[in-house]
Amino acid sequence: MGDGACLGICFTDHELLFAVHQPGNPREILHTGCHEFSFRIRDILTAGDSGLFDLVATSIRRIKERFPTSEARILTPAPEECWTILPRSVYEHASERESHIRMLMEGVPREDLSVTWETVSNNDFKLLSIRRNSSFAPFEKLLKDFTHTEYFSEYEVGTLWQQMTGISGSFMHIHCQKNYLSVSSHILGKLRGVAVIPSQTMEDLPYLWKLHASRLPWMDGIHEKIYLYGPEALAVSAMLHTQWEDAGDTILMNSFDAMTLTSPEKTVGFKLESAFPAILLSAAQ
Repeated sequence: MGDGACLGICFTDHELLFAVHQPGNPREILHTGCHEFSFRIRDILTAGDSGLFDLVATSIRRIKERFPTSEARILTPAPEECWTILPRSVYEHASERESHIRMLMEGVPREDLSVTWETVSNNDFKLLSIRRNSSFAPFEKLLKDFTHTEYFSEYEVGTLWQQMTGISGSFMHIHCQKNYLSVSSHILGKLRGVAVIPSQTMEDLPYLWKLHASRLPWMDGIHEKIYLYGPEALAVSAMLHTQWEDAGDTILMNSFDAMTLTSPEKTVGFKLESAFPAILLSAAQ
């Protein structure tokens, strides 16, 4: 990215959140904003309702007019993707790779799938991330007026954080949305594990956390820092704090100080922790 501003975008159920960094100084956030809608944005993006989709697209165009920039980064929702970590015996052999992809995405034509393999801390494994091209197309359409666009999975927020801060210990990122948590763990500068935990009610989370942790031991591993953000971050922290009693500090990303960034805006009219992914997408280099 050059010295120009970059627009970062993320969503909650009913909110489009965005951030623009100060040109020439990505560690200073020029503006953070929120556009609220009466409908669930993700449903509109995946269902293709043209009228309501245009309302979201119009909001982005107005942001671009107010803060002229040719670059945009957007966070794609974890439920629209499939993540799993597979051993070397799978990812090094084409037939095994394709067999697992078919099994995970049964019924979806292979040509409709985009596949990414990511390195993780254990060299004998890799993360497989799968997106459906058809469900991804609306996000591309939203950003069609930008010259340079990038699309980030939720687990990549932790990687961007590690790159921006230089943190080298162990930490966990938890994106707290209304109906799911997306969790990623890093150790010694490398991604260790990822998980998506669907939930219907907040009261289900302690059980669901224990259930997933029984299959993914890193979730109950030692983390020096646990970062929470998203619209339900405060409620999730209250509900799950006993799960992390042996871990390090739990940090709610509800201030620019917590984000290690600065901004001329001292207060905002929405939950700043909801906008953290958008802020990081704008600031990261």
